[in-house]
Amino acid sequence: AGEAAAEGAHIGAFTAGAPGLDYPCYGDDGGEDAAAMGYDENGMALGAEGYYYDGQEVAFDFPDEETFLTPQLWSATAEPAPGLEAESVEAGAPPGLDGTVAGLRVEGRRMLWDVCTGLADPRVSLMAVPKGECLESPPFWIAGTELRLAFYPVGTALSGDTDCSAELLCEDKAKLKFELFMNGRSGGRKVLLGKRFSCDFRKPVSLTSPDADAECAVAVGVQVHENLLYAGFF
Repeated sequence: AGEAAAEGAHIGAFTAGAPGLDYPCYGDDGGEDAAAMGYDENGMALGAEGYYYDGQEVAFDFPDEETFLTPQLWSATAEPAPGLEAESVEAGAPPGLDGTVAGLRVEGRRMLWDVCTGLADPRVSLMAVPKGECLESPPFWIAGTELRLAFYPVGTALSGDTDCSAELLCEDKAKLKFELFMNGRSGGRKVLLGKRFSCDFRKPVSLTSPDADAECAVAVGVQVHENLLYAGFF
């Protein structure tokens, strides 16, 4: 009976290794093992590697939540992104982070994609895209997640005739609180549980203007407010 009780207490201590938990926990019994471990310079208990969810390991590379939620840009010449081994990146994809990627720019905690960048005749090119089809931005990195933005000039299959659509795409399934923008206009705060989420917006005037000389200006943006997989981490 004594062995069964000890085993039960040990299992309780290991529940902190389950996905989604935020920090090491050694049970409620304040056992001698926990007291004897001590702590390293990061506040992690020595010898506690098996007690925390290693899917959150990437967060240790960021000093605070503000930095964690600030967008970073991919670059073929920069160092690999935090928590991402270079060999794990798909062939042909840029493996690192840098401050300059054509069409993408960071403003505070917001990533903006200038959709018209690189298009010879942006208005004609965009309006020629069939309904339900999109253009995608280069990849970028926010809150431990590889993301892209997509723009549907004529909207998704369910969009109205006067609408276009913006979409957030995740490389892997994610749980994010975020906000999409179209030329500075917010689509409201949303929650992504999966790999993609789209919002409809009224088509920008620059796409529908009869003035052929008018500048085509389409900027799709995203701001991530929280990665729910890291809730309570910082």
